[in-house]
Amino acid sequence: MDCREMYKEMGISEEVLRLSENVLKELEERFKRIDSDAEYNQLKVLSALQKAGIASLILREPTATVIMTSAGTLWKRRMQPISIRRMRL
Repeated sequence: MDCREMYKEMGISEEVLRLSENVLKELEERFKRIDSDAEYNQLKVLSALQKAGIASLILREPTATVIMTSAGTLWKRRMQPISIRRMRL
């Protein structure tokens, strides 16, 4: 059984399926742009973590909770002096 047949069994008409497909096609470029922006922003964050020396810590920690807690603490510790210096300017 394919998806179209499953939609039909669920009471979703062909007209609604066609409409949804058209909307998805119209939004395709927007979704690509959003994906591209998200990838770029993720790379910026990873780059900042690497520059702050946090990347190696993240790779060694066993769980996501510990990673985020450790990375957040280390990030604050490393970034606080920079923030203080900027405020004094």
